[in-house]
Amino acid sequence: MDDPDFLRSLRSTVSTAIVVDIGREYGIPMRALLHGTGLTENGVHDIHAQIEGRQELAVIRNLLDACDAPNLGMVAGLRYTLTTTGTWTQGLASCATLRDATRFAIRYAGLTHSFCQLRLEEVQGEARFHIEADWIPDDDLRAFCIQRSLCGTLMFYRAILPDGEVSRLEFGFPSSPGPDRFLGAWGVTPRYDADSSMVAIEARLLDRTLPRANPDTVRWYEQMARRLLDQRQPELATRIRQFLLEHPDRVPNVAETAQHFEMSVRSLARRLAVDGVSFRELRDATLEHLAEELLLAGYTVEKTSLRLGYAEPAAFQHAFRRWKGVPPGRFVREPLVPYQ
Repeated sequence: MDDPDFLRSLRSTVSTAIVVDIGREYGIPMRALLHGTGLTENGVHDIHAQIEGRQELAVIRNLLDACDAPNLGMVAGLRYTLTTTGTWTQGLASCATLRDATRFAIRYAGLTHSFCQLRLEEVQGEARFHIEADWIPDDDLRAFCIQRSLCGTLMFYRAILPDGEVSRLEFGFPSSPGPDRFLGAWGVTPRYDADSSMVAIEARLLDRTLPRANPDTVRWYEQMARRLLDQRQPELATRIRQFLLEHPDRVPNVAETAQHFEMSVRSLARRLAVDGVSFRELRDATLEHLAEELLLAGYTVEKTSLRLGYAEPAAFQHAFRRWKGVPPGRFVREPLVPYQ
């Protein structure tokens, strides 16, 4: 699983309510849709409530188990509008260009309904928006989430750039039985069993000025988005600092840390970049903190070096001088002197 924060972070109930409403339209009892989720009907339709991502995913799982209608992800995605995800979509619409809106979308994706990751690729005059959800193990659940996210992306695209066209549409899974509703909705025949799921437009459209562009408005929505993300999701850097400090006998490396948080090393680096820090900086800060504690507790340089996992004392001494500007011995003698 590449990104467990999708499961633990809080989100609006709006997208879950859409899934529930679709299920009810197909005659599925409410108790079946909410089975095992810990949610109630009133809670799902409370626009001020927040739930965990895992709860919404469980509702989707219940819908797919109870209904065999094709393309349910598309049905859900087509119901998204500029008001559905509030701050996020209003921020998109206020950006100067579609390129800026894409950056905004990726930066604040944690405010959306999506369980997928958006990635922009520019190749041979095309702008390709890849929708990725490799961390979801179930094929049907992954297809639903990709369909919903891709359709939602297209709905927002049309809303902020009304005359924008779609040149290609591809899905990394087989087609569903029955008529292809994507053709009717977007005028493009999708390709299935492709290498990835993505929608492509002409790259020149990325730099088109958006009709509702307003720098003051987008700054305001960006401030709102940051505050909402802080409320919904603990900063990953903070959680990693705590994890590293919990293992003073052998501070975990980047691969072990990524495994603990159930994401790839690449995803870990990307997520930390959003917080403005690298894993090396976090690990160095942890080692520095632990080194201070050990040295002041009476450990020798050799024992401190061994305890922190350095191959030899010289390597530890070099690192300590880089952190503090002085060798460990002097720090022990004069710990209160502000060396830096």
